[in-house]
Amino acid sequence: MSDTSMKLYIKLFGDLDILCNDRSIFEERHLTAKLKSLLQYLIINRGTTCKPESIISELWPGTEQLERKKVLQTYVHRLRNAISKKNSFSYDFSSYFTIINNKGNYQLEIADEVEFDTDIFIELAGKISVYDDYHGLIWLAGRLAEIYEGHYLSECQFENLVKRQQNYYLQNYCGALASILEKLEAMGKYEDIIVICESFFAIEDLNDAINVIFLRALIKTQQNTYAIRHYDYIDKKIRETYGVNPSNEMSDLYRQLKGVHTPVREKARYDEDQLKDIINDVITSHIRGERAKYALARIHLTLPPSVKMQDGFIVDVMKCALRKNDMFTQVGKYTVMALLLDAKEEHYETIKRRIQHEIKMSFGELNKAKIEISVWAVDHVV
Repeated sequence: MSDTSMKLYIKLFGDLDILCNDRSIFEERHLTAKLKSLLQYLIINRGTTCKPESIISELWPGTEQLERKKVLQTYVHRLRNAISKKNSFSYDFSSYFTIINNKGNYQLEIADEVEFDTDIFIELAGKISVYDDYHGLIWLAGRLAEIYEGHYLSECQFENLVKRQQNYYLQNYCGALASILEKLEAMGKYEDIIVICESFFAIEDLNDAINVIFLRALIKTQQNTYAIRHYDYIDKKIRETYGVNPSNEMSDLYRQLKGVHTPVREKARYDEDQLKDIINDVITSHIRGERAKYALARIHLTLPPSVKMQDGFIVDVMKCALRKNDMFTQVGKYTVMALLLDAKEEHYETIKRRIQHEIKMSFGELNKAKIEISVWAVDHVV
């Protein structure tokens, strides 16, 4: 039985660490890079039986399996020692962390009383509606920032294993913070909004909702030069990262800063020929230069009942699977239409294989999904 006086906490935001009473158990005897990678792999797959071949392919890709199995055994032994006695406390933590060897396969079991920063974070992020007073909102924003020191396992080498979780926790953080900022904005607490946003931007600076609130706060505090400089930076980064323009709301704020009148947007109605011309103009202006080949793709995922995905995950999937200059729109819960720039017909099968590969590599659970991709040439709007 574990010692109740030894409170353990696993930190997964930023770099992995295990804390006992707020102090790292590896503080004095640091784990080597390989031992830390092995611990990361086992924690990501905790409660699951891991075949040595799978672990080896992640830790030592492209090497001799038989030789590496012996090396893996050695590293598992060293990790057990680091947990059981060769740690900063010289205390046996094996009752909290048990590495089971079942016929050559490995499984990490973690005691229920061990806390994860991710669990605490999600619990806090889900309590936004509880906080409506100024001091409570400031405390909550500070507490979320304190826990979210960096993206989920940001130092982890197994990008394909952590990408979906990284997106999940970031979306929760952005959603919670945007709600806090909106409440502070309603109170007129613009200086607090600026401070909170500046701290958040050190981790993630491309969230549209948070950037819009930040720009409005700068305008309200008459920091127009700062606002223009920030917009120019975000504009450039969004174009370079995603190949798209900033949102209409951000662009409207920029025009306001520049003193350009922005008319109220109304829904416009066009006849069929006008609409075709508009679409062709948009496509042509996006492609730029000489006329390029482009294709339209329909990507549809069929998920088994056992796989549950949060709303909006398909957008994250597509950002990983498509190139930055491709454009896409979600037309169903698990369906996307994409415009593929500079796509030649002889490469369609390669394109489909690449998209399938990227989807499965980026989101491990989608290995269980059926992925249907259709690609066809588009020379003009018909």
